[in-house]
Amino acid sequence: MSNIKHVIVEQVLDMLFPPSERELFVRALTVEHMPVVPQTSKAGGANITSLMPYDNDAVRACVRALKFNRSKYAAKLCADILTDFLLEEISDMHIFGGRNIALVPMPLGKARVRERGYNQIELVLNACSKTLSESMPTARVEKRLLVRTRETKPQMSLPREARLKNVRDAFAVTAHAHTYKQKPHVFLIDDITTTGATLKHAARPLRRAGFGVTLLALARA
Repeated sequence: MSNIKHVIVEQVLDMLFPPSERELFVRALTVEHMPVVPQTSKAGGANITSLMPYDNDAVRACVRALKFNRSKYAAKLCADILTDFLLEEISDMHIFGGRNIALVPMPLGKARVRERGYNQIELVLNACSKTLSESMPTARVEKRLLVRTRETKPQMSLPREARLKNVRDAFAVTAHAHTYKQKPHVFLIDDITTTGATLKHAARPLRRAGFGVTLLALARA
């Protein structure tokens, strides 16, 4: 589709389905508006790197538009930020050498996918894939490595101890994880981290299966 046709389609859709105030706010954002300050913290012995503070208005609007409104503008903005970070991070990590990289989205439960209709981190990684394939051919989006084995409550609605219990033993690797002759290094990616419990517990089955894992979140609360 040409750019002109794309703009026309967007205008028609906006007339039929007027965008929310949050969506309009997100559309006006650029990477320059986003406070990208990577920070690594420990959660139960696991290092988790988060890229932006969730208490910033632009970051919060972007994450919520991505998570609850399926905003392709938010997905593209997050993808640009994530791609810049990954390109720099992986180029600096000499331990990888020519090793393949798997970008794994935090999986949702089946009920959540049915309710929402999408996985927000998959939207971001899909938007990353073209740039990554051109600039980092050893990296690929891999959605088949990890699954959520049971439904869990939203972490942000729970106190700290309940969050740890909520996601314990809630993840497993798939049969596909055992098909690699040489296992790639995994970047396990979530939208937002608070205590780090979800990323920490989701990484465990991957590590037990022999994958090296780096934990990454778009934002930190």
